[in-house]
Amino acid sequence: MNNVEEYYNCQYDEWGRLERHRLEYEMTKKVLNEYIEENSEVQLKTIRIIAAEGLGAMCENTLMQLSEEDFMAWVDLLYQISDRKVIWGSCEHLLYVGKNVG
Repeated sequence: MNNVEEYYNCQYDEWGRLERHRLEYEMTKKVLNEYIEENSEVQLKTIRIIAAEGLGAMCENTLMQLSEEDFMAWVDLLYQISDRKVIWGSCEHLLYVGKNVG
């Protein structure tokens, strides 16, 4: 195992990062649940590319202070507009979704 693999496998706290960046986590989860099937062979065809946190990246601290209901309403709105290319430049992460064609 090289140093990078060791860091990400043994030291990096990905769940902690996702808890700190909940908007990214919820957006990613929505898309993955919509398209990814369990136990599939990997031969991907591009289905969708989205802004993982979309415009929410600019106001994430404010969004994190909302009630659960209001926060999830924002997640739904951001999800609906996440595949508009004009939004991509404002986000911190893009999410690629491919379909198993194998």
